[in-house]
Amino acid sequence: MFVHSVSSILKVDVDIKMDVVMLQRWVETRKRMLESMGYHVVDVNYRYTRHGMHFWFILQEQLDAYTRATLQFMIGDDHRRCFYNFYRARLGVFDHFNALFGVKVYEQV
Repeated sequence: MFVHSVSSILKVDVDIKMDVVMLQRWVETRKRMLESMGYHVVDVNYRYTRHGMHFWFILQEQLDAYTRATLQFMIGDDHRRCFYNFYRARLGVFDHFNALFGVKVYEQV
């Protein structure tokens, strides 16, 4: 299992299962979008779910909660999830609820 700082991970829920070609294109376009905004993608992890796929885009940069919620929305996170994530970011509880994979992400020490 990999360990990264919570503030460097973008979590994206996509409710569609992609074939290998679409998956490669989708990931590459998200990486290019982030890079065009000045961010550096270090790694991308994903898992298939019952309804689609969950992605973790691991960035070099440490970002505040509202910026992460915004970037997750911009690169295609589930819109209903985004609605709640923006609200959670404003309340200061974003990191507690921004979960995918059912995996706890631990802060690096």
